[in-house]
Amino acid sequence: MPPPPPPAPEKEPPAGGGPRPSSSRSTEVREAVPTIPSRKPEAGLIIKPEWLVKILRGSKTIELRGSYHKMHVGETIALCSSGDGRACWGQAKLHRVEGPLEDDRFKELQDQHCVHAPSCEAVQHKMSWKHVYAWHLSEVEVYETPLP
Repeated sequence: MPPPPPPAPEKEPPAGGGPRPSSSRSTEVREAVPTIPSRKPEAGLIIKPEWLVKILRGSKTIELRGSYHKMHVGETIALCSSGDGRACWGQAKLHRVEGPLEDDRFKELQDQHCVHAPSCEAVQHKMSWKHVYAWHLSEVEVYETPLP
């Protein structure tokens, strides 16, 4: 029996995978097809539900962060929601980390990170970050059932 749908479609990640990303846009994210993982990755990102939905649907391929962690670059990491007991709704490969970003690069990547802020400085101020880094995600897989 499939898991019940999330209570707020745009607030929570889709339990069944949701709409598939458009193939007209060139991205590193493959089509999001629900999968059953053999095991949960050891490392993961805790992401606000509204951003996690975009990553799982393929419209967001960069997660902005205030730090640079090269330890898990090239590895598969879990994608977990900050809003529902930190359940993991999928996984992705942390392809690379870029930064610290300058304003021009921040704006060039805007379609991939989906943050509509006037500058890196605005993001830094809002999030209390010293720098802004672009965590490039690829090979996104949506779990058929979220993992604890």
